[in-house]
Amino acid sequence: AGRTEMKYILQQLRYQLKVFLRDKTHWVMPVLSLVLLVTNVGYKDKNILSIIYINYNASHIFLYLSIVYGAMCTRFFLLEVNEDHQIQWSRPLTRQGFVLVKYLSSLIGIATFLLPSLILLVLRGVPFNNTANLLHGIGHWFYLFVPTFSFVTAFSILVGLVIPKMALAVGVTLVGLAGAGMRTVSWPDMLKYVPYRSYSLVFGFGPEREVMQFNRVFFIAVSAMILFLTIILAHW
Repeated sequence: AGRTEMKYILQQLRYQLKVFLRDKTHWVMPVLSLVLLVTNVGYKDKNILSIIYINYNASHIFLYLSIVYGAMCTRFFLLEVNEDHQIQWSRPLTRQGFVLVKYLSSLIGIATFLLPSLILLVLRGVPFNNTANLLHGIGHWFYLFVPTFSFVTAFSILVGLVIPKMALAVGVTLVGLAGAGMRTVSWPDMLKYVPYRSYSLVFGFGPEREVMQFNRVFFIAVSAMILFLTIILAHW
């Protein structure tokens, strides 16, 4: 039974990922990420260390794109919650698996959509960096990406589960993420899910480094707790 359930979940993950990537509404996200990149003032400063260049541009992209993505993620979660797709919710285990599949397919999907921006940043840094610096920059991209978008994905799906009305759920997600992500604060701020210009982390010293690391761990933990709560609610 366990193998059958896992096989079903993997099949659904492949299917849902295809749905996410092929949904033309979602194509605004890779376009928006590139627009945010090339219009950022830091985009022209390519003759610096790759990790600094990627840190400056990634934080800018992630801040604004995460809000749009959150709304898209809530919409994506609610697409199957209608009379034509009730089979998805026919058994408790299937409902839990459905939440997990939506979470993973959304997270993998947004990571895929962001790859063109990452590739462009790496290519622009090639003349000024060796391989180690480029790999360090790529690692920093995912260091920023994983906690930020794990949190946004989990939050957006929870909103969709609790509020099954699409327009209202999308609105709540937008307001919640905009309020959390665009508050006027000074760093360090542990509760800001998109860290911005954390240069002391880049250079490996200073008090912000520890706060930054704690921030990333904090949002990974919060993401896991929200996902767990969502799965429990789906079981009911």
